[in-house]
Amino acid sequence: MKMDKLALYTSILLFFANVLRTIIRSNGYSQRSPTINKSYSYEKWIDLQPAYLEEQWIEHRQSGRFMLFASEFLFAISWIMLGCLVNQVSFILSKEGKRQPGIHILIMSIFLIGVTVVIITCFVTLGLSESIIWLIKNEFNLNEWNTNNGGGNDSGGSALFADGAGYRVLEMIDISFSALVVWIDAFEWICLSSVFVLIYYSARTERNSQTNMKSFNSTWYRFGLLIGIMCWLDFLSEVMRFVNWNIFTELSFTLSNINTVFLLPLWVLHLGSQLPSVGKCSVAFRLVSDQRSGDAEIIALVDDTTSGIGSLELS
Repeated sequence: MKMDKLALYTSILLFFANVLRTIIRSNGYSQRSPTINKSYSYEKWIDLQPAYLEEQWIEHRQSGRFMLFASEFLFAISWIMLGCLVNQVSFILSKEGKRQPGIHILIMSIFLIGVTVVIITCFVTLGLSESIIWLIKNEFNLNEWNTNNGGGNDSGGSALFADGAGYRVLEMIDISFSALVVWIDAFEWICLSSVFVLIYYSARTERNSQTNMKSFNSTWYRFGLLIGIMCWLDFLSEVMRFVNWNIFTELSFTLSNINTVFLLPLWVLHLGSQLPSVGKCSVAFRLVSDQRSGDAEIIALVDDTTSGIGSLELS
């Protein structure tokens, strides 16, 4: 069975990038688990106690930097490659722009927006993470920000005292950015869900077009619809995390793992197994168009090697 190389590489990158992201998220959850991280204290965390925050940043939150860099970089590249495949699918389903151009332009536009957001988010995540660690490692003054008026410094002015305000600021920045990423992830799921639903609609209605052609296997686009529904559920779970953080975080973690580690790479592989034969379908469409315009007579093309995929029959 022939396999499209771009689809194969995309599937591999998606799998490994999302496995790394799953490991990183698991490590993040374990750092906030009292059973795994013995020094974790929810009360100290919400009180923003400087000594506790300093310990957490120095002892626990600087690990996995290379894994974070690799996962975000691979994730961005895999989404770019996936975008190329989605554009290719949209171009094929539109019969080179001759069939339902509005829907297929919408598919490409939605995914282009999603890819742009993903790339920006990946690099902003890397930049913020590295800058925070750089501030801590280079011994910036994160402890003494406030002054004690009338303190005992030699010049008789105000003396600085250790209030740990710097670590509090870092923690609030980290929490705020994490909340921002939650909403960005939710937007990404909405983009994916919309794309898969539109692809399903286009592929399903293609069978009823005047050419009577079927470019892709029905199992493939129905599988895509399932992923679209899972993406919608993941979007809801991301949003509902602000209602009940613990329950919906676990639900979102489970759904996103099923979607990104298993279902999406399998969908891409299934697509890659069909793309080499779809070119014959495009040739057949052009021949049919010529025939109906009077440039050809009777054309019948049947591809027995693809079990009916990319086949054309005319009476």
